Amino acid sequence: MKPMHLISARYLLASSIVGITVLTGCAATPTVATSANARLRMARPVLLNFHHTPFNKAVAALAARADINVCFQTQALMNAGVIANTPVTLHFTRPVSIRVALDTLLKTVGNSSAPLAWNLHKGVLLITTRSNAIRNVTFVYNVQALIAHRSGTGKAGTSPEARLRQVIENTIDRNSWIDNGGMVGSLRFFHHSMVVTTTPADQNAIRHLLRELKSEKDGF
Repeated sequence: MKPMHLISARYLLASSIVGITVLTGCAATPTVATSANARLRMARPVLLNFHHTPFNKAVAALAARADINVCFQTQALMNAGVIANTPVTLHFTRPVSIRVALDTLLKTVGNSSAPLAWNLHKGVLLITTRSNAIRNVTFVYNVQALIAHRSGTGKAGTSPEARLRQVIENTIDRNSWIDNGGMVGSLRFFHHSMVVTTTPADQNAIRHLLRELKSEKDGF
C-alpha cells in the first residue's frame, strides 16, 4: 500500500483556514469528531463561489466550513479521469448547505460514466467515485435496549423487530433495500442483534436514526 500524504489546508487555501487536513490515499485517518457530528456540520449554510478553482481546493474549502478533515481516494478518482487540480467554476446566488454545495461540485467535476460521491467515515469526509462508495459493508447493531420494552405485537400484529425494520427501510434510502425491490441493502435480526448490509453512507444514517429512536419516549 502506498503511503498516505497529508497536506495542510492552510497551505492549500491560505492562512484564514486552520485545523483542516487534506489526505490522499486514505491509508489512515486522524482522530476527529464522529460521523454523526460531522453530518450535522454538513448541514451548515454557506455561500461560496469558485472561479477556475482547483478541485481539491474547492472541496477543502467546503470541508473547512464544516470543521472536518477531507480524504481523497486518489486512485479511484484518477481511474475516473479526475485530477486534483481540475479547474472548477461554480456560482451560487443564495446560501445552500455544505452538503448541497458538495453534491453540486461533485456533479460538476464528475461525468455520467464515472460519477463522484462523498461519504463520512469516522468523521472524515471521503471523496471518491460512486461505484467505490456504494460497496456494501456489514455492521451488527445491538438493539436489545431499543426493542426490549416493546415486546409483543403492535396494533397491526407486527413484532418490535418488524416495526424497526419498517422504520429503517422506509426512512433511509428506501429504494435501495432488497425488501423494497432494490438491489443493495438487507437487514435481518439474530437474537438481540440487527445485522445490516448496505452502503457506508446508509450505515452512518442508520446509526444516527437508532440514537434518535433510543432518545424518544414513544420510540417507534
